[in-house]
Amino acid sequence: MILAILCCITAAKVENRRLGVVQRHGLVDKPDERVPMTMFWLLPQFVLLGGFNGIFNYSAISFFIDQSPVSTHRCLPFFVSGVSGVGILCSVVSVYVVGRISERGGKMWFQHDLNGSRLDKYYWTLAWLMAVNLVVFIVVAVFYRYKEAELAEQQAEEFGGINEPYDDDSKGFCCCCCLLAWADILAIYAMWLLMAYLTDVWRLELTHASTIVTILWALFNLFPLFQAFLADTLTGTYGILFISTASFSAGLGLLTMSTPPVLAHSTGSCSEYKPECIGQPQKSLLYAAVPLIAFGMAGNLTFCSTFIAERANTTGEINVTWKNCAWFVYGDLPRAIVTLVAVLGLPYVKPWSLRFGIPAICTLVATLLFFSTLCSYKNILKPNGSPLTILIRVFVAAVSKFFYRVPADSNELYEIRNSQLHLVPHSRSLRCLDKAAILMPTKTVEEQANNKWRLCRITEVEETKKVVRLIPVWLTFILCGVVKAVGYTYFIEQLNHMNPKVGRLKVPLVLIIWFYEQAKLNGAQLCAVFITTLGFITGSKKLASSIGIAISMIIAILCCITAAKVESRRLGVVQMHGLVDKHDNRVPMTMFWLLPQFLLLGAFEGFFTIGSIIFFVDLSLMQEFIEQTLDSMDEPIDQTTASMQDFIDQPHFVMQRYLGHFNSGFSGIGILASILTVFIVGKISEKGGKMNWFQHDLNRSRLDKYYYTLAWLMAVNLVVFIVVSVIYRYKENRLKDREAAAQRGGI
Repeated sequence: MILAILCCITAAKVENRRLGVVQRHGLVDKPDERVPMTMFWLLPQFVLLGGFNGIFNYSAISFFIDQSPVSTHRCLPFFVSGVSGVGILCSVVSVYVVGRISERGGKMWFQHDLNGSRLDKYYWTLAWLMAVNLVVFIVVAVFYRYKEAELAEQQAEEFGGINEPYDDDSKGFCCCCCLLAWADILAIYAMWLLMAYLTDVWRLELTHASTIVTILWALFNLFPLFQAFLADTLTGTYGILFISTASFSAGLGLLTMSTPPVLAHSTGSCSEYKPECIGQPQKSLLYAAVPLIAFGMAGNLTFCSTFIAERANTTGEINVTWKNCAWFVYGDLPRAIVTLVAVLGLPYVKPWSLRFGIPAICTLVATLLFFSTLCSYKNILKPNGSPLTILIRVFVAAVSKFFYRVPADSNELYEIRNSQLHLVPHSRSLRCLDKAAILMPTKTVEEQANNKWRLCRITEVEETKKVVRLIPVWLTFILCGVVKAVGYTYFIEQLNHMNPKVGRLKVPLVLIIWFYEQAKLNGAQLCAVFITTLGFITGSKKLASSIGIAISMIIAILCCITAAKVESRRLGVVQMHGLVDKHDNRVPMTMFWLLPQFLLLGAFEGFFTIGSIIFFVDLSLMQEFIEQTLDSMDEPIDQTTASMQDFIDQPHFVMQRYLGHFNSGFSGIGILASILTVFIVGKISEKGGKMNWFQHDLNRSRLDKYYYTLAWLMAVNLVVFIVVSVIYRYKENRLKDREAAAQRGGI
């Protein structure tokens, strides 16, 4: 409702300005003439209206589902929609009544056309009506008896406080997770501006600055795999989250200290934001901050939700506390408020030391509060090893028996026949890895089984084969990472040198990044719906997910072509206004020209992320785990935890959990490979005495040609992916047929 009030006030202000322009240009009696005022003035009110609609619909449905009987849950979305429809219908009566009342003062607010009307006054009326409605809602909410409170009292009576849903430890963990998630939002939006900081303040060359930023985001994508390995072998989820929060705080602190004013007094350098004020201490601090920030961001974003899920499953507080905690951390309203501060507040802070310092302070406070939970944390889920260890053991065992011949009969290979263990039938592919399961005739089976680095089960070998067979598909993801990298670097640099104003209003650069994030989120949701629908029609989610990945690559091609077209136009404006040698001057071309390529980039990442996850992860296994967890809700906590731990420890589930980290890792390799791509493309462009496409600054470079190069490279990559995925699916189907035949033969 607050967003609705802000929307009405913003609409009234903009309409008042539009009517002023109409008066100045004598357009009151010319309704067919366009008003000489850019339509982007209306963007803020549309954004506020969309935010209001989204938050209201989600919150209303969630509220009624929580408070109503289960039998009515199916009808609640339609009920909420119906009430909103009644309100929309009432707007007709509202316009009529307001119009009649306005006639008493002389002129009616609603005339024949827009220019003769006074919609600004109507918007102001809606604003104060909504303010009154907000007060009424607060009063009603205060006196409303929540179902949740009744459940809490009932649980306290039945269990004597054992499953008390609002114990102090739970609230403490929940608050800490909230603060960590919110601090991460501020910090990530600040990191998006790192490219602008390096080129504006440090005056680094275009390729040098892009290399630093690329390394940051590449490590951000590469670290989750390493962190998951540490969590499963040594530290546990809480431990890796503990380390990552400390790393994030330290990295942001070092980045803040790298700005000239912070260490000016101690180093004897100047405090202005100029390259001559950047000394070796500032450079060392920046280079140390980059990996620390990457490690911290990766850990927080990857394991915060995992930690919440673990606490919910191990404490038995799913019904109330942790459900509310998950909504409070990742829900629409809190995330919208913090994002609003990051998008509209942080960019207006001029000093770079404060732009980086504010997220650093917020992260430090969240980290210290998270550290305070160390004494009360009880680690019920102990780290039980990583599937990466299994992969390494299989390769080590196979290499150690390199000169041995694989037996023709697979029954002679080592396997533990146990109905409680997950077993995978032997396949004829990648026979070289079967050597890891060869039994030596010189030793007993028990002696060999004790050394897991020399003897592996057939199931472990087959799980390793599955991962190895995925490598050709993963290799096609590297170029997707190269395309992602331009969004973090060159797109931001273009954005930083274009006109950010809409009329007299200066729009923050981060607003475009917010649109990118929304496109990414909506693209992921659309891809999930598309794959689910197509999978239902075709009966194969593998095929549907392959099509989803192919669509993401097509979107990436369109993104590169669009970026090339816009950059060609921007360079034309630079030439026209003689700005080639004036790097500090903004190009008289609105930054909203870049909005289509950012939207396409976000849609590409959303489609690609969801498509690749569904392509690799066996959803039937996930469904089995979910059903088993739900069935065990009525069991005591220790039995639920034990059964969940037993299932998670099964190789087929743990390996699936790592596939998402492998996807992220290969994207990280692609982002890192973009540095090499820029170097190679630059050297090739110099042949024949021509100018290198990558010069010291943006106006002299030819990024449009680089974008075209990425477009055709991605087109080639798309063809390769289609061929590889078809071959992969063909071989997988053959292996499944053989496994089914082997099982029928065994029966």
